[in-house]
Amino acid sequence: PLQGFVGPTVGRRRDRGQIRIEGARVIPDAVAALVRREPSGKATLVARFWLELDRGTIRGARLMRKLKRYYSAGGPGQGWRGRSERILVIVREGGEGRLRLWQRRLRALDAAYHTRLDIRLTRWDLVVDDVGGVHLLRAVWRSQRAGPMEAPFPEAQLPSQADTS
Repeated sequence: PLQGFVGPTVGRRRDRGQIRIEGARVIPDAVAALVRREPSGKATLVARFWLELDRGTIRGARLMRKLKRYYSAGGPGQGWRGRSERILVIVREGGEGRLRLWQRRLRALDAAYHTRLDIRLTRWDLVVDDVGGVHLLRAVWRSQRAGPMEAPFPEAQLPSQADTS
């Protein structure tokens, strides 16, 4: 089974990549790891990621400055298997307009900085169930480009959706 750890970034031992990001004043809402626990008890790191929860309280120029800091810092740095750590962004429930705003801003910054950060976006109502359980592994994530929804880590060979709901 897959297990995850999500926690606040305050008070946790930080690696060099996070210090560099914090030097650029980019602090995610949470840093998390997805771990596969084998029947033998062996734990394998599947992915590390940063989580941003967007409640829609930062708007306009303030939002753009926040996003620019991610680009200026180059993203979260080296993560799982030498790849940049993924940034997952969840916008408030029903916030399709807000999600599209993030996509437009990210595409503009991709062009301005000549790079593309590894970011996936979704809405809160797509990851939460009727009793309040949160399911981050659902295939409800989009990149800053137009495209189909997918799982947040399709390259990680995660179990089927039936196993993660």
